[in-house]
Amino acid sequence: QERKRDWVFPISAKPSRKSRAMKDLEKVTEFARSAAAENRRRVEEQRRKQRELLASVSSAPDAAPSAARERTVAAAVAAVSSTTAEQVEEPDCEALPELPEIIPPRGVYLFGTVGRGKTLVMDIVFRCSSELFPHLNQKRIHFYEFMLDVHQRMHAVSVGRPPSRFASKTEIFSSPVEVVANQLADEADLLCFDEFQITDIQDAVILPRIFQILGARGTAVVATSNTAPEDLFSDGLNRHVYLPPLQDMLRPLRIVDLNSGAVKIDHRKAIGSADGGTAPSALIVCPRHDTAEVMRCFGQLTGGAIPAAVKVDLPMGRSLMVPHSACGVALLSFDMLCAGDRSESDFIGLARVFHTVVLTGVPVFTLETVDWLRRFVKLLDILYDRNIRLVVSAEAPVKSLFQQIRKDVVAPDLAWRTVMYSSDGRAGLSVQAVGTLREAAAATFRAQSRMVEMQTQAYWDVCRE
Repeated sequence: QERKRDWVFPISAKPSRKSRAMKDLEKVTEFARSAAAENRRRVEEQRRKQRELLASVSSAPDAAPSAARERTVAAAVAAVSSTTAEQVEEPDCEALPELPEIIPPRGVYLFGTVGRGKTLVMDIVFRCSSELFPHLNQKRIHFYEFMLDVHQRMHAVSVGRPPSRFASKTEIFSSPVEVVANQLADEADLLCFDEFQITDIQDAVILPRIFQILGARGTAVVATSNTAPEDLFSDGLNRHVYLPPLQDMLRPLRIVDLNSGAVKIDHRKAIGSADGGTAPSALIVCPRHDTAEVMRCFGQLTGGAIPAAVKVDLPMGRSLMVPHSACGVALLSFDMLCAGDRSESDFIGLARVFHTVVLTGVPVFTLETVDWLRRFVKLLDILYDRNIRLVVSAEAPVKSLFQQIRKDVVAPDLAWRTVMYSSDGRAGLSVQAVGTLREAAAATFRAQSRMVEMQTQAYWDVCRE
């Protein structure tokens, strides 16, 4: 293992001042002028030599055959060209601004449909690497949690910076993204992401810079995703602007497609069918406001303990009040957790405190509740990644919860929804929201697959108590 490289700040990311920019421009202009003058001199020299040789050939005796003379002329021209090419020296590049040496990142990008075993492969790589190279710093993290950590670090860097007149040169010319990326490289030699995806324009802007610095520092990256590299940030706002950096970001990684084969098998469903067992009360199908069966299940999970309200501390000084909890089991309503102003940090905080979550009142999702759907999918991803047991009280079976939203996304009147109301009277959507609808609908397949596995007895057996 080579020594870890020092912090790097690529020149392209430094906000140069006017004087710095003018000096760079003068260097480039001077180099361009000298290169152009050198090229003109070489062309004139080559033409002069050609004229002299052609003149000498033309003054040869007339007895020489015309065909032989033509071959002599052609040989003379070729000789001049080859001689000139050999004598031409490469231009002096010392006048150009020096760029830092960038080592391409090492790693793998695994993508495929739901249930193909991407997370399993990544876990195997992480476990084997931890056993074979225990001296390396290795980190496995869900992509939601990773981006939350990145934004929190960027906020801390921005707030903690001194005024510009007291700041060092590095602090002035480096952005918070670069500082955070170097911090991440200090902490990890191998970084494993699960469920890599880009649906936010902020992530599309900062991730290419983070990956560039991770590669320059020698940090290996292993990422799993349901999205092919060319489909990242699909239908996003101004995607044509951010697509080239995103493509460059993943180009050094080895792309592995797990969709090979004519038959696309969801191994979660296959394992669930083979297992044959369903966890007790893992799914309750009932009207949204029917709580009798839910309370019976909650009492069964807690052993009849008396529930109490618990306050869960969240980042940024916020908190989440869980109205009913006992013995590590939380009882919350869907409206409280997914229909309000909640994010990944709230779900991560919930998963750190409780080993079982009972969620009541899950509706059938439609285009009008797409924001609720996004939060629900993120909740499932975090609970599944942390092996948290889930009991759901829903209006319909799992396979029916997401059918309507999938139909709405492919409906021919989707363009009408960019106005306030569509032709059928249903609420419209902004143009920016329409750009991410297909990504949200595609995530429902992953949510459905995970909900099926989370109902099995095998999943409940491996979850922590």
